[in-house]
Amino acid sequence: MKKVTSLAIVLAMTLLVSGFAFAMDHSTMDAGDMKMADSMKVMEDNLALMKKDVETMKDPAQRKAAMTSMNSHMTDLHHGMAAAEGHAKMTKNAHMEASMKQMNKEMMMTMKGMGMAKKDADKGIPMMMDSLNKMEKTLSTMKSMM
Repeated sequence: MKKVTSLAIVLAMTLLVSGFAFAMDHSTMDAGDMKMADSMKVMEDNLALMKKDVETMKDPAQRKAAMTSMNSHMTDLHHGMAAAEGHAKMTKNAHMEASMKQMNKEMMMTMKGMGMAKKDADKGIPMMMDSLNKMEKTLSTMKSMM
């Protein structure tokens, strides 16, 4: 009984502490004090790599490896987005902040497409590509604001 109680307490404490990490405001992340131009470059490069990954996913034999690759590129893209969002908030650029919100929505749709592709590639792959194209358009809008 003592072991069960101890495990329950450890689990409860772990969940309590991990809740703070998820509730953390990620908009202040500066991704290593990246300059705005650097964050734009990181986003642009990783979007291109993600599009290649989606193209690779069309081959069922390479789908799993391409999904893993896309996950790593998405992480790098997220760091660039966090840096750009931090700069937008710091400079109080409302248009850039709005573009970043839009890009975050498009990122969520990309992730939804990734989940769907695991179940039904015919629906998930076009959804991912559409979202990545929208992210690319948003990025070009952001670049024009610089």
